[in-house]
Amino acid sequence: MLSMGGMIGGRTEKRQLRSSTLDGTMYYRDDFDSPPFEITIPRLTRKERMYLDREMPCTAGWVPKDFDLDAEQARRYKEIYRFLPAFAELLV
Repeated sequence: MLSMGGMIGGRTEKRQLRSSTLDGTMYYRDDFDSPPFEITIPRLTRKERMYLDREMPCTAGWVPKDFDLDAEQARRYKEIYRFLPAFAELLV
């Protein structure tokens, strides 16, 4: 799946974007020649994800002590955890 977004604006908006920190993010692309940002996260249970979310943002090289997850997987989760959807099951 590939998701794309864009913006239509004038010179003022272009200047504002250039002065922002958006171009320093790992997922921003300003042309179609750059490869897309690839979302890669480990398969996690809800309980594991809640554990990781409590620890985020973590230091470089951090790994959880309560379940197996290597430092590379933890780093990838740290990069994207803010953008993952949150779901809840409710009984009404």
